[in-house]
Amino acid sequence: MLLFFASGNLFAEVHIASETDIQGCEYLAEVDGSSGYGKNHNWQNLAKLSALNKAEQLTATHITMVNLHPIGAFNGVAIARAYRCGPNQVNEASINQANEHL
Repeated sequence: MLLFFASGNLFAEVHIASETDIQGCEYLAEVDGSSGYGKNHNWQNLAKLSALNKAEQLTATHITMVNLHPIGAFNGVAIARAYRCGPNQVNEASINQANEHL
């Protein structure tokens, strides 16, 4: 018997947090995201989104940014740590401010 779920996204949205916001959360892995190649004036956001997507595949709820490393003038890589947090383990007000910039 096969069961299909049509409820949309099975994973929660991953948020960017600071180290102090995710204390007590489960560390999953370090993830990286690339902006891709081309003349991307906004390569930082593209690289962050790529890292967020990788964290989502790990069922992470939050990431903390470690580094944004430029590769040339228009491309780069984002390095982040992925965490899984319970509903009452994070400071949501601080996280919402950090995520407004994406």
